[in-house]
Amino acid sequence: MPEHDYLVHVSPTDLRPKGLLWPIRRRDRLPVVGIPLSSEDAPAPLDLQTVLTVAYDRAGYDLEIDYTRTPVPPLSDTDTAWASTLLSQGER
Repeated sequence: MPEHDYLVHVSPTDLRPKGLLWPIRRRDRLPVVGIPLSSEDAPAPLDLQTVLTVAYDRAGYDLEIDYTRTPVPPLSDTDTAWASTLLSQGER
């Protein structure tokens, strides 16, 4: 399995107890994953990045989270530099 910070796991009934995994790096855009609805239907695409962005914007987290504080757990030096660049560009 490639290096990853997070995993997305989807378990269609025909693969259980196994499933499908999407390894994700913190710096990558979240993937679009197929969500199984029924055995007769093709998986429905779910754009995880869009879901996260909409939830973040609607909840007003940018007003609640102090991005100048060190996160818990702390980021690696490389990820800290990456996050600092994003914050200086006004991105999240």
